[in-house]
Amino acid sequence: RQTPFILFNHQRMRSTVDTMRRTISLAVENVPPLRSKPCRVDLALSIKTNPSIDVLKTGLNNGLLGEAISLPEVRAALTAGFASENIILNGPGKWYD
Repeated sequence: RQTPFILFNHQRMRSTVDTMRRTISLAVENVPPLRSKPCRVDLALSIKTNPSIDVLKTGLNNGLLGEAISLPEVRAALTAGFASENIILNGPGKWYD
């Protein structure tokens, strides 16, 4: 049995986050319904799909929130350095209610 190999491009992630922020800013400036009512858009990294602590740290260092749906995911985010107020609890099973 072979071990999977995962290659993650941290620079591509930084570039994509920058592009998303610029695109959102342009939309807020140029789309009348968004321009007329102030809105806040937060970008978050799915911990379930990106559980690597190194990937989470890259997201954190680029201003992303962490999005978790389970206690192990919350623990991973905290281990990576996310402050608890920067972790979004999401998903269908609300174990934290």
